Amino acid sequence: MSDVNCDEKGDIKNTVVATDNEVVSSLHSETEILNNEKLIASEIKRLEEVLDEPLKINSNLPFVVRVDGVSFRTYTRGLNKPFDQRLARALTLTSADLLQRFSPRTVFCCSDEISLLFAACHANDNKERGDVKTKMFESEHMYSGR
Repeated sequence: MSDVNCDEKGDIKNTVVATDNEVVSSLHSETEILNNEKLIASEIKRLEEVLDEPLKINSNLPFVVRVDGVSFRTYTRGLNKPFDQRLARALTLTSADLLQRFSPRTVFCCSDEISLLFAACHANDNKERGDVKTKMFESEHMYSGR
């Protein structure tokens, strides 16, 4: 859930993001945040800390897993920018490997980020296989907490 309050200019005054665990609120205006690099960094860090707790994934909804590069600027020093063929190939092969290993509906790669789109996994999709019944609780997703 998000709740955004704007002033007469349309600037965001207070943003509230709610998760199952906690409500996060930003007391800075959009203009203040966008015009101050340190404020952007501190707001992102604050949100990461609050939202870092594992979230339960609703098994009735599709979901996206985003894999983002860490310290990518440092890692890419010495590469042919903006499009180094070795790095592009590595990201393409990694995307293909993720597609094969985790079976998402699709994989999207852009810059240093790879996004995997997973379909909803309904409890009644489980099938009886021989003597073994696979069981999944409707309230939790098979990838929950991973």
